Amino acid sequence: HHQDNAYFTLVPPDCFTLWIALDASTEENGCVYYSRGSHRTLQIPHKASGVLGNSMMAGEVPAQLDEVPGVLARGDAMLHHCMTLHRSEPNRSDQPRRGLLIVYRGAHCRVDPEAAREYSAVRDALQRGVA
Repeated sequence: HHQDNAYFTLVPPDCFTLWIALDASTEENGCVYYSRGSHRTLQIPHKASGVLGNSMMAGEVPAQLDEVPGVLARGDAMLHHCMTLHRSEPNRSDQPRRGLLIVYRGAHCRVDPEAAREYSAVRDALQRGVA
């Protein structure tokens, strides 16, 4: 699980991601699961995930999540706020799950310098094989 603002480090977190399915996105090929209502929460502390390309993960995930699978047909799209807690699972099929992500942020948003330094340190350590 993670919140995108752990990467984006925006203040205020007025940002969303448009996920366009280039292939069908199914539970078998690792669709994204979204936690309903989690966009209303504060930033959850994140830590290194140890996975290249997904360098951060939520440190403590709430026990009771109302998760919804983002099952999409090719060409469908899904929007989620940068504070929405979400995750995906490994692709257990022989079908790809490619998507195009477009991120929109408010012109008034600014990067939090301290949060950006923390994220950069985790990302750089992971790339060096330290995290």
